[in-house]
Amino acid sequence: MKRLTPRFRRWLLMRQRHSRHRAEAVAATSNVRAWARRRASFMATRARLPAIRYDYVTYPGYGAFIPPTDLSFARNYDETLAFILDFRRLFFERRLYKFPDGERRKIYADFARIETIDAGAGLVLAAEIDRFVKSRPVRHEVHDHLWHEAVREFFFEAGLFDLLKIDPQTVGFNENPSSIRKTIRLRSGRTKSGTDALGLRSEIEALSGKSIAARPHAYTAIAEALANVGHAYPSWFRSWPWKASGRWWALGFWDQPRNTVGLQLYDQGAGIPATLPKQQHWPRLFPFLEPERKASGLIKAGLEYGRTSTGQPGRGMGLAEMADWIETSGSGFLRILSGDGEVTYRPGARLDRRDFDAPFCGTLIEWEVVLDA
Repeated sequence: MKRLTPRFRRWLLMRQRHSRHRAEAVAATSNVRAWARRRASFMATRARLPAIRYDYVTYPGYGAFIPPTDLSFARNYDETLAFILDFRRLFFERRLYKFPDGERRKIYADFARIETIDAGAGLVLAAEIDRFVKSRPVRHEVHDHLWHEAVREFFFEAGLFDLLKIDPQTVGFNENPSSIRKTIRLRSGRTKSGTDALGLRSEIEALSGKSIAARPHAYTAIAEALANVGHAYPSWFRSWPWKASGRWWALGFWDQPRNTVGLQLYDQGAGIPATLPKQQHWPRLFPFLEPERKASGLIKAGLEYGRTSTGQPGRGMGLAEMADWIETSGSGFLRILSGDGEVTYRPGARLDRRDFDAPFCGTLIEWEVVLDA
């Protein structure tokens, strides 16, 4: 065997370096194009919603973008989603943002404009705050003395002041012991173990002072709903501006006058209408599908399949368990918002459906049920 000359060995090393650099350049170009496509898709979704509103006067040095007075996906879907997408984009892109008047200012989300906030929209906003604060772990300035009392109370009970590193005592707010509605502090994770479900159930029991362990479907409903988050972030899913986190976020509440417990679960994944056709049990859903294949119809089909097909793997199982508990108790509702559609399940197998022009940013599950006296 011939020995390689030093010159030929140097030539081989140079070829290897060139090949590696070329491969890295191709990969980088591909990533840039994919990033651009995801951004274009995000902006196309945002363009279908109401235009953003700015305030350059109230907070000197800041450009505030204005939320709707009613932050609710159930009552005010378009404006609420527009604000969530603006929060996600504006706080991601840069600290000093060039506003339409040509001036560069710091971004500020003016929560003082929010008069009412419901649990589902509050959870989605909390998830955005959580991701932003984790990416920039510094103390953030807010003017919560201007906020409506219900919004401040939600931030306090959900633990969002802690996320923002703000001491509630310094803003003159203390917990109201006579509050009729108690909220579980924000929980988040990537795990899908039974421990997470047990923790959520235990917190609901601690708030209400009532055990839900013996009630049919309770633990299984929560456990399978968390386990199904694994389907929310398939390997092909990419998001913009933040990378896919693989996380879930959850809140819960106890409403004493109505004797009602509730749970909200949110992920920032691909959405049920996008992931359902790619799952192994998809052919079994054909009897439940409608010809037009709208997003709400896909969610409905997954829910109906889950209620009639026990023991089968798939994302509808946890939702089906929740629906069964509502059916057994004869009270409450299950609302599933994902992709372009929404389905609300009520006792008696009553289903209300909505489809939207702009797709939702993930999947939001809201579940309420009245406990026995």
